[in-house]
Amino acid sequence: MDKSCLDEKSIADYISGNISYFKRKKILEHIASCDYCLNEMLEVSRLYKNNELDKYQEIKVSENQIRKCLNLIKTKLEQKIYTWKPVDLSLKNVISIFIYKLIQWSTPNKYLIPVLQPVPVLRSMASISMNNNSNRYIHVQKKFNDLLLDLIITNSFDDHATIQITILKNKKIPKNVRLTLIQQGNGIESKLLKDIVSFNDCPFDIYQLIVEQNAIEIGKFKFEINKEGLYER
Repeated sequence: MDKSCLDEKSIADYISGNISYFKRKKILEHIASCDYCLNEMLEVSRLYKNNELDKYQEIKVSENQIRKCLNLIKTKLEQKIYTWKPVDLSLKNVISIFIYKLIQWSTPNKYLIPVLQPVPVLRSMASISMNNNSNRYIHVQKKFNDLLLDLIITNSFDDHATIQITILKNKKIPKNVRLTLIQQGNGIESKLLKDIVSFNDCPFDIYQLIVEQNAIEIGKFKFEINKEGLYER
């Protein structure tokens, strides 16, 4: 075993299937030339599938290491993962439709016809499709009681992201809603919902989003953003 060998997290990621194509390819290339890691992967995979750890007498890797891997696999299987998707014309179309629907839902009927009448401008969401620096995105929907949260995260292949959020209640933007984004160990940012709330230049990290209405907490969403995507925690 050397420094390039797989750690418990990599083995857990591979066996649980919660892994990107790129990382999976790197692991396969490594175990193809490393008997130690191949043996470890086979042992952990066999024990995980049978779930009878104590019945195995001849194990070439430590029991403690195997148990750690099994616990990581269980955690990974319980997590919901959203992987990055490339920004393309289809995303722009989706966002355009989303904006159109939101304008319909939040605008009095007299403003819908004729088209040239003034309508609300959704600056933040519209900027996603217009921002050429954003190369990939993640779209997440969460429901807190009767509030529907739409979250879009964009990234340009660096270690920061833009988080944009809107919330609907009965097809309208609710009043007196506050969104608080807490970065693990590194600060809090809180904003009132008007149309779309934008949190800019967010480093890859663990976050907790708290949704409040009329100063009463409605729901929480804890997640991690990293180079692989978004992990729901």
